Amino acid sequence: MRGMGIAVWMLVAGTLSAQTPARADAVDVLVARGRAALRAIRVLRAEFRETTVSKLLRDPIVATGRLVATAPAQVVMEYVTPERKTLSVDATRLVVTWPARSERQELNIASTQKRVQKYFTDASAADLRQSFEMQLVTDPGLPGADSLIMRPTRKQIQAGLARLQLWIDRTRLVLVRMKLDFPNGDSKTLEFDAIQVEPLSNAPTR
Repeated sequence: MRGMGIAVWMLVAGTLSAQTPARADAVDVLVARGRAALRAIRVLRAEFRETTVSKLLRDPIVATGRLVATAPAQVVMEYVTPERKTLSVDATRLVVTWPARSERQELNIASTQKRVQKYFTDASAADLRQSFEMQLVTDPGLPGADSLIMRPTRKQIQAGLARLQLWIDRTRLVLVRMKLDFPNGDSKTLEFDAIQVEPLSNAPTR
C-alpha cells in the first residue's frame, strides 16, 4: 500500500518524450505533459501485476488484478490472485476488503495524500529537482521504453521511499512498469497492461 498515491499519479500522468539522460529540460517536459494528461483524463483502466519482495518472505508475492482511476482522486484496485480483495483510495481514506473473509480495514491517509500532493502532484520541475536526483536511462530489458530513476534527497521522503523507477513506453506514452524500493530493503513492482483512457470530454453531463 505504500507509495500508492505516487503510483497512481505517475500512471495517469506519465508521459515522456525526451530520450537523453539527466537533462533538466526532460524533467520539465515530463511535468508539463503529465499535468496536461492528468487534466484531460476522466477514467483510466488497466490490468496490473504486482510483485512484492520482503525480507520477511521466503518467496516474492505476485498478485494480479484490475485498476480503475477516476478523476480527481479515486482509485480502485480489484485483486484477483492470489486472493480476492479490493483496495479503494480517495483523498482521505484507504479501504481494503477481503470478501471471502468478510473482513474490512480502513485507514485515514489524509496526511499521506497531502504529502503526495505537495511533492508530486503540485510540484513544479524545479520543486522536483529540489526533492529528487533524477536520471533518464534506457533499460535493455525494455528497449521500447525510457526509464526515469528518482532518488529522494529530502529526509521526509527518504523515510518512506529509497528509490522510484518508472518505465514509459515510447510509442504509447504510458507508464508500463514502476518499482518502489523502500529503506528497509523491501520492494514493490507494478506492471501495467491493457491500459485504456477515457478522456474528460466523454464524461456525462450532470
